[in-house]
Amino acid sequence: MAFTNPSAGIFGKATSSLSGSNDLAGKTLVIEETDIPSPRRIELRGRAMPYQGVAWGGQQRTKRTVYPGNPVASQQILGPEEDGTTMSGTWKDRFLTGAVEIGEVGGGGAQGLGDALGAAASLAGIGNSSTTVLAEALVQEFHAIRRAGTVLRVQYLSEVRFGVLKSFTATYARAQDIQWEMSFEWQAWDDNAPLRSSSEPPTPAALLSALNAVLDAIAAAPDIVRAFTAKLVTLVNKVASVAQILFDIIRTFDALTDLPGTIIGAMIGAAAQLDRQLAVLIHGLADVSWPATVSAQALAGPSVVSIDARNVLSSPVQQIIKFEAWRRNAAAISGDLQRVASDATAQRIAQRNPQTTRVFVVPAGSTLYDVATKFYGSADFATYLAAVNGLTGAQVPAGFRLRVPPRPTGPSSLRPGLGNCGECC
Repeated sequence: MAFTNPSAGIFGKATSSLSGSNDLAGKTLVIEETDIPSPRRIELRGRAMPYQGVAWGGQQRTKRTVYPGNPVASQQILGPEEDGTTMSGTWKDRFLTGAVEIGEVGGGGAQGLGDALGAAASLAGIGNSSTTVLAEALVQEFHAIRRAGTVLRVQYLSEVRFGVLKSFTATYARAQDIQWEMSFEWQAWDDNAPLRSSSEPPTPAALLSALNAVLDAIAAAPDIVRAFTAKLVTLVNKVASVAQILFDIIRTFDALTDLPGTIIGAMIGAAAQLDRQLAVLIHGLADVSWPATVSAQALAGPSVVSIDARNVLSSPVQQIIKFEAWRRNAAAISGDLQRVASDATAQRIAQRNPQTTRVFVVPAGSTLYDVATKFYGSADFATYLAAVNGLTGAQVPAGFRLRVPPRPTGPSSLRPGLGNCGECC
C-alpha cells in the first residue's frame, strides 16, 4: 500500500469536516465479546449513548482485625474491586441512523457503511453514515448478549472494563421509542493499565531455576525405584529441550523494541508445547509406583512395634513414605515450572500485544506510524492499521476514532516493506 497525500483522494473534500469541531468525536460506548468465536461488537454514539451521569467507581478490599489488648488494628490489603456500573437511556429510530454500529470484533464494521468516505466519516463521529439500526433490533442484540453471559470488553470514553452484562431492561413506549437500562458486573479494569512492579513477568533466570528444580527433583528419586523412574528421563529431556527454546524466544522478546509478530506467535507455540510436555511428565510421575514386592514386605512388617520413638516406623515403611513424598514433590515442582512458564508468556504478551479490538481517539499531530508504534511496537504496522480502517494515508485528523485490532501473530504476520494487507493475516 503506497501512502498518498491525505489532502487528495477520499480526504480531498472530507479533511476540513473531519478536522473541524465535532462534539461526537471520541464520545462512544463500545461493547465487545471477548471469549467466543465470531464475537459481536456494538458501538453507540451520539443520541444512542447513555444519559449523562454514568458512575465508574471501585474500592480497595481490606480485612481489618482488632486483637484483644492491642489498640492498633491489623489491616490486610486484599486488592482492588470495581463497582458495578448501571447505564440508562432512550433509543428512538429517528435518532439511530449513523449512531449505532453492529458487527464483529476485528471485522470491517457495520453493514451498509457504503464507500470509504462514508466509513471514514462514520469513524470520525460525524454521524452521516447511511447505516440504519432500529431500536427494537438493538434491544434484541443486548438481550442476546445478556443471555449468552459472555465476557465483555466495555469502553466508555476513556474508561475500560471487562465483565458481564448482569441485567438489561427495555421499556417500550412504542416499537420505535424504547427506554433501556443495563447493568454490568466487572472482573478487570483497563487493558492499557501498566502492570505493577510486583507483577513483572518472570525472567529467563526464574524459568531456568524452575527447570533446574525439576531436574534435581527427578535426580533425587529413591535408590530402590531408580529403575522404575528411568522412563521419566526421556520425558525430562524433552521438557528441557522445549524449555530452552522458550527461554531463547523470551530473551529475544525482551531485547527487541521493534517486535515482529512472528516472535509472539513462536512464543505462544513454545509455551503451549512446554505445557503439554510438562503435563505428560506429571502424568508419568503419577504412574510411577513403589515396587509391589517391597510393598508386601513392608506391609508384612513386625506385628510388634518398638516403643523406642526412633523406631516407631519400620525401615520399609519409612522408605515408602519417603518415596511418596518424593513423587508428590516432583509433581508439584513440575507444576511450578508449568505456572512460571505460563505467567512469563501471558504477561509479556499482555504488555506488548492488544488482545481485543479497541477504539483509539487519535490526538492532534499523530500519524498511523505513531499509533502503530504505540500499540504494536513497530511503525511497520501502519499499513495494517490503514487497511483495517479503510484509509489511504498515514495522516489522520485529530479526533479520528481508529480501530486497533489484535496484532497478527501467525507465521504470515505483516513484514516490513509489504504494502498489501492480504499478506498480513
